[in-house]
Amino acid sequence: SASSSSSAVQLRLFDRLLMAYADAQQQAQSALATLEKEQQRSTKSEARLAHLRTLLLYLNVMRIGHTLRRNLCLVGVHEARLQQQQLKRRQQQLDPLHESVLSSVEDSSSSSSSLSSASASSSSSSSSSSSSSTVDVDASSDLSAYVPRRDSRASDLVRLYDSVLLNQSRLIELRQQDNVEEGLALAASLAAYKAQRAFYMALAYAEQSKLDEALALLQRAEERISEATRQLNACASGASASGATAGTTASGVASAAAAVSAGELDSLRSRVRARRVLLLAERELCCLERERELLGAHPPRTMLDRVDEFGTAFLEKRDGHPPTIVEFPPAYEMISSNPFLFDLALSSLDYPSLEQHLEQPKKKSGGFWGFWRS
Repeated sequence: SASSSSSAVQLRLFDRLLMAYADAQQQAQSALATLEKEQQRSTKSEARLAHLRTLLLYLNVMRIGHTLRRNLCLVGVHEARLQQQQLKRRQQQLDPLHESVLSSVEDSSSSSSSLSSASASSSSSSSSSSSSSTVDVDASSDLSAYVPRRDSRASDLVRLYDSVLLNQSRLIELRQQDNVEEGLALAASLAAYKAQRAFYMALAYAEQSKLDEALALLQRAEERISEATRQLNACASGASASGATAGTTASGVASAAAAVSAGELDSLRSRVRARRVLLLAERELCCLERERELLGAHPPRTMLDRVDEFGTAFLEKRDGHPPTIVEFPPAYEMISSNPFLFDLALSSLDYPSLEQHLEQPKKKSGGFWGFWRS
């Protein structure tokens, strides 16, 4: 509750400060436009123009730096809310087990002691729940103007880190080019913010059960952390060699409060690796469940049918029977019988007549009627 109230106070102060910077920028721009409209300029007006341009640059850099710090404050609020939500989920998962243990203890104890312990536990739980509810209401009322009333999600942090990256890129554009250590520090912070954005984007993909994309993003986050560590070490070695102090320029002052440290990078690397191990285990469990579902929907295949595949699900017993190497006796298979052939070409052939080549039989006459016929 104290952290949430302090965060709300900081956010309100940041809003007032940014409004003051915006007003100062507007007045400086109007004064600069008035001086630029003058036809004849003296050396004094030229000096005033140079001072106003430098002041505008300083105000712009400081406004971007305080906007960056404000966004990082919002990131901290959302991260704290995410941790509280994870703790609540774990508590909800442990509550049934806790209740079962309490019921077994109450059954073994006497009735009077069980009633007294139950009343005491219920009163303590009601008082703790009422106090926690009042604290949550107060915290939500403090941060209601900055944080939505719904539960925080990883996608909210991704959007916030988009704004952080935009502000950090603007600071890199406005820095002095001759200050190498300051450029390395800004680049290290930019790589660290990219790593955190990739981490929360991986969490957002994991919430949607897109585990392969989440693992790829966690690998990218580790690469960004390594890049930030290299640039931070180069910045530290260069600063120790040159003896320069950080925060001597406008961009250095603006980014000094938002700079990352080696300890923060190490903790972020540990979080990324832990989440990667959890996602790998979850993916393996999903693969096993999918394989068991396929085995339940389809008949199990034998080891001979799975020569080119690796898996252990086929070794499990099904309906009390051990796994089989081959199916014996083999199952009946339908085969096609020999077809009936009908030669229909003969009916469409026209053979030539051979009557002229045949020997004609001679007619024999006989008797009286044969004389007249002849």
